[in-house]
Amino acid sequence: MKKWIESLLPWSKKYNPTHKKESKRQTNNGKGKKKNTDIGWVTPSSIETTLPPTPQFNKDMLPEPLSEYVFHNAAQLDNAAPEFAAVAVVVCAAALIGGSAQICPKDENKGWKVKPILWGMIIANPSMMKTPSARVGLGPFERSKHDVIDKLNNQRQAEYNNEANFVEAKVARLNEKAKKLLASGSEEAAKELFNEANELALAPPALRNPLINDCTVEALVMRLESNPYGVLMFRDELYGWLSQLEKKERAHERALYLEAYNGNGSYTQERVSRDNVVLKNPTVSVLGNIQPSMLNSFLLERSSGSSNDGLFERFQLAVYSDSHNSRYTDIPDNEVNDNRVIELFSCLSMMGENEETVTLNFDADAQGLWTEWASEHKKRELKASADDQAVLGKYAALVAKLSLVFHLVEEAAICDDFESFHPELVVQKQSLGLAIRWSNFLYLHSVRIRAIGQNSQGSETAKLILERFGQLKSPFALRDVQRKGWKGLKTIDDCNAAITVLTNKGYIAPLNVEGKNGRVTNRYEIHPDYVG
Repeated sequence: MKKWIESLLPWSKKYNPTHKKESKRQTNNGKGKKKNTDIGWVTPSSIETTLPPTPQFNKDMLPEPLSEYVFHNAAQLDNAAPEFAAVAVVVCAAALIGGSAQICPKDENKGWKVKPILWGMIIANPSMMKTPSARVGLGPFERSKHDVIDKLNNQRQAEYNNEANFVEAKVARLNEKAKKLLASGSEEAAKELFNEANELALAPPALRNPLINDCTVEALVMRLESNPYGVLMFRDELYGWLSQLEKKERAHERALYLEAYNGNGSYTQERVSRDNVVLKNPTVSVLGNIQPSMLNSFLLERSSGSSNDGLFERFQLAVYSDSHNSRYTDIPDNEVNDNRVIELFSCLSMMGENEETVTLNFDADAQGLWTEWASEHKKRELKASADDQAVLGKYAALVAKLSLVFHLVEEAAICDDFESFHPELVVQKQSLGLAIRWSNFLYLHSVRIRAIGQNSQGSETAKLILERFGQLKSPFALRDVQRKGWKGLKTIDDCNAAITVLTNKGYIAPLNVEGKNGRVTNRYEIHPDYVG
């Protein structure tokens, strides 16, 4: 496994974090506490978290013209990391397709079908252009919604209004005749006319609106009712949404999102005053941003919780770049390419007009590559750690999804008129090759993201205590920290990990203090520069 990971990083140095050795602080084994001047304080060293590196995102990892579009816009955004915009564009494209298409990756077993439902997460510090990068994908998504979906909605509404006027007049005549029959004593004949009038009632048209932001679960269910092929939920700040779904009282909402990620089940919303709502194949794509510190706080809270249903792991298109070459830029727009991408997204918007979900397969060459890759990937998965298996186990479906999206993007790119978009239903080797490259790229980002919680648990909780030294009386006991109930410091293990880091870095020094009863207890003296 280690050799395989290193093979994915030919352009980067092997990840080999170093750990600084810290000299042990003096402790007081006698009675009473030791004074600050007796400890021999030195300047504390910084608390840093070393994370694995990530690979470079290259232009040949996207179909044309998406590649030119993504890199041009990233450069305009003061040279933002192009993978941020790439994730946004791919998730938004996949969301327009939603449940309108699916792929059978295997050659013989056609029972396994995968829909292109993707969840994307852009992880970066403030001022790293997270939101503008997300707009690179949301821009053409919203434009195609305006140009295609809203136009079709208006047509459907106009047709419904015309038909409704006709039906209303006809129902009025039938009801009038029925009343006359009833008045004359012909009850059976009147019943027939009343029934005929009721059967003429028209259901309002389902108006598509595939973009949703902050919403209640009830509002989401209503939106999914009129968008059977799915919606895209964009959250500029994912932390609040993720944290809310960790609460026990939000279990029903969490269940809906888990079901909507698969896109092949059902969800029932029970109502007291109205009829229950049953959603068939609910589909929700997700795109959002989060800061590393907020993600770390979420991971720390999650580590002490009980949820382990894989909701967070569904963010497979999650990127946390190793380095940024941000700098001021002043680059003109590329309207020609922008319009090409809008036209491309308009083609994908038409997929939502399919009466049935279309099914795609690999051609012979792509099928051979799939079988070879999937076989080797399964071997890697079986040899991996339990933590890695939780990630790699979902990568076969991820590669199939990305293959489908890239193929439909390629087909849309050569379509002259979005209204006549009818893509070939055979996915070629080129699209599968791109998807495999993405899986390698995303895996290394996954390693880095998971390291936030794994490698930094002690470091990040140590920072939490460091920021709150003013709320502790020096010397303090371990239980004094635990009783505060600070985020990420609610268990004895969390507190011990943080105290170890603070001691090794020189912010505190351990003391053995003898109390009035003669019992020796452990205390920690705070560095004099950080007291008060």
